[in-house]
Amino acid sequence: MDKERLICRLSKAKRENIHMIESLRRGKGEILYADEENVLLYDPGCRLCMISAKNREMGQKLLLLIPKDTVLFVTSQSFLNELICSGFSCEVYHECVQVCYPQRQSLPVRHKDIRLLGPEDAEYVITHYHMGEPEYIRERIQSRAMYGAFVEGELKGFVGSHDEGSMGMLFVEDSCRERGIGASLEAYNINRICERGFTPYAHIIVGNDVSLSLQRKLGLYASSGTIWWLGKKE
Repeated sequence: MDKERLICRLSKAKRENIHMIESLRRGKGEILYADEENVLLYDPGCRLCMISAKNREMGQKLLLLIPKDTVLFVTSQSFLNELICSGFSCEVYHECVQVCYPQRQSLPVRHKDIRLLGPEDAEYVITHYHMGEPEYIRERIQSRAMYGAFVEGELKGFVGSHDEGSMGMLFVEDSCRERGIGASLEAYNINRICERGFTPYAHIIVGNDVSLSLQRKLGLYASSGTIWWLGKKE
């Protein structure tokens, strides 16, 4: 199945498949297998496989096609987690709801001092964001994928996009919360992604109701099901 046909097929359940759709649309995901019910994509830049299978038997067949250097996995069915954990010495990191912003109109940004972050801001982000290695954060900044909110000239929060395409890394200092800065940061990021012709999307860890509520207030739509992130054991 070619890319355009696969995107069309996945778009029938856009909220559930937005991660795969955007991986293909942004030219990151390579199709290792695709038919009407099963998909295996590989993003060589992230060494990430995205996998969706009709049943366990098909999941086992798809696992044989996964590149040996893969270090991250996103699964669409829970039965795949056991197969991947045992076959690749992995563990489940997070179960997530997917949210996406399919509209094209710009969102209002209340906080006006939001800027692209530079190398000089890396230590601030590293100090306050604890779900990524310092090298990864520096790479995200170098890739012009992170923005900061400044209050009276001082950096007080940030947001970014991960290397596979999802939005994340949202942080605002306690002293500056309840001012709409978090919403402004995400709206600003959404607007920049839309300007590039892509669909903004994010993965919200199940149970993080505060974040999910923010997404809905901004106009993002949530998937009815969940996906799982898995990675190699350290």
